[in-house]
Amino acid sequence: MHRQGERELGSDSIQGLAIDERGRVWAGTAYGLSILEGEHWQTYRMDNSGLGDNDIRAIVIQGKGPKLPGVVEEETGSLSGRVVLTGGQPLAFAPVEICVEALGSMYFGDTPCTGQPFVKRTATGGDGQFSYPRLPEGFYLITIQTSSGWAVLQTDAGIANGRVLVAPGEYTSVGELKIEAEP
Repeated sequence: MHRQGERELGSDSIQGLAIDERGRVWAGTAYGLSILEGEHWQTYRMDNSGLGDNDIRAIVIQGKGPKLPGVVEEETGSLSGRVVLTGGQPLAFAPVEICVEALGSMYFGDTPCTGQPFVKRTATGGDGQFSYPRLPEGFYLITIQTSSGWAVLQTDAGIANGRVLVAPGEYTSVGELKIEAEP
């Protein structure tokens, strides 16, 4: 089970499971690939192993499985944007959270990101701007608190959470996010 600070698994959301001929347990989670070898878990993510995504949904292992690479901490990136209301006025001093696992229409906890394996919090400035410097490489979900509740960034089709890629050494701007809510 995932415990904050101990990282036994990348996430409590296990989406794929396999055992190789060496007896290693491979767990595909919503926040990385965790491998149990002996009594030690090692989690591989985009920021430490070159994975193409942290959301691992299936695992196929042949025979003894591959030799495991060492983990390497990658360079960080940053994420920023500006939040405005439908009329164009900035949403000032509003809490903004980013997290890594898909969010449903309902959540349990104080915020939509509560209980996730990676969460960062900030607030918009008076001009609606927010910024997250030094983020590990990966895909992030953005949530913003308004007077009527939490808004979650959606895809253009509006049917799923919008994931924003932060690449190592890059500055990622989501531009202007328009919220249809009262300030």
